[in-house]
Amino acid sequence: MTLEIKPKGKRVVAVAPDWPGLSRGTKTADVAIDRLVSYQPRYAAGAAVAGMDVEFTASTDVEVVERYPGARSTDVSGISIAFSGLGNAANSSDQLGRELRLMRANWALTFVTVTRRYGENAAARTQSRRERAPDARP
Repeated sequence: MTLEIKPKGKRVVAVAPDWPGLSRGTKTADVAIDRLVSYQPRYAAGAAVAGMDVEFTASTDVEVVERYPGARSTDVSGISIAFSGLGNAANSSDQLGRELRLMRANWALTFVTVTRRYGENAAARTQSRRERAPDARP
C-alpha cells in the first residue's frame, strides 16, 4: 500500500498499487487505510470477474511501502492522480495485461450495475464513454 499525501495536508489517499482503482481518500492516513481495507469486498467482485479472486483474497498485506506527495487539485477531491515511485516504474507486458483485465472486468461490472439501476439507455451511454479514444473528453 502507498499513501499519497496532499500538498496542504488536508487529504491522504491510501492506494493499493497492484489493484488499479482500489484507493480511498480522507483526512488522515489511518482512516484512509481503514476505508481502503473496508472497500476490499466490493473490489473483490471485479477481481473475480477478471479471474483473479484467489490472488486478490491472498493479498491481505496492509504495509505502507511508500509515502509520496500528491497533486494540488486532489487536496479537494481526495482521489489519487499523482504517481508514486512504484507507478513510475516500467511495466512488463504481462503486468499491463493484468491491469487491463482488471479494468475491463470493473467496467463490465459498472455496465451491469448501471443497466440494473437505470436501464439500457444509461448503460449504453456509459459504454459509449468507455469506448471513446483516450484523448476524448466526456
